[in-house]
Amino acid sequence: MKLEPGAALYIAEFTKSGTWLVWPEDNERSDITNLIRLLTDCVDEAAVALTLFEDARIKDQALHASWDARWEARVAKERELQDQYDMEIPAGLSVREEMKLSDANRERATLETKHWQWQQGEWPNHYQRLLSSIHARTFIYAFDTLAGALQQLLKVSGIPAKVKEADQEFRKAFPDLRAVRNAAHHNEEFAQGKSFGKRIDLKAVKTPLIETQPGIMVSELLTDNLYSRTTADGGVGEVPVSSEALGFAKLIVQSVIDSLEWEGSPERLPR
Repeated sequence: MKLEPGAALYIAEFTKSGTWLVWPEDNERSDITNLIRLLTDCVDEAAVALTLFEDARIKDQALHASWDARWEARVAKERELQDQYDMEIPAGLSVREEMKLSDANRERATLETKHWQWQQGEWPNHYQRLLSSIHARTFIYAFDTLAGALQQLLKVSGIPAKVKEADQEFRKAFPDLRAVRNAAHHNEEFAQGKSFGKRIDLKAVKTPLIETQPGIMVSELLTDNLYSRTTADGGVGEVPVSSEALGFAKLIVQSVIDSLEWEGSPERLPR
């Protein structure tokens, strides 16, 4: 499977042999059609999230490379402003009073320099670092919804056996998906070391990328394209945020579409 190249954009194409689903029962036909649309929407959402994730990572690297120059510019601006404000300190004050006003000027200069940087279009460093995590979680949420849609399809009587195979293959490929999604979505508990109100028994973890002692919480870790975090069982779950994962999801959804009978004009997605 090849993801079609766009302008720095991942695009997963789907083909349907017809426009309308052939299914004997009206309500079930509507349900299946809606779930198929949800499956393709999930892959579309993951494709956009991956595009934005990789773009954010590139910007992170560029910011890291330009750190020294940006720091020097910030220090120079702060010094310029503080010198300007210190010149306004009236004469005749005690040393203590002058130092107190100078300290206040330094704080004012630091704050105004931040505002100046933001007005120039430079994001706060923390905001820029958040982008990668936000887009990684969006990717994971899309995959989790895809897994849920496959489960819903399996509840329909008479659904082709290929759908069950697709569900099993997807879950096998991403065994930590649900646990990682739950941990990411319930930070209010995991921030306290809890899950469903109970204290998590944090285990020692040793993987090719992570090694921790018992009692250590991995709140969120991005190593290249691998998203990791502590899960409810006390271990660390991992989900790849990658073109390979997206391509596999595309194949899974296409296999589900192909397992069903369609009529009418063929369709190619996305529109």
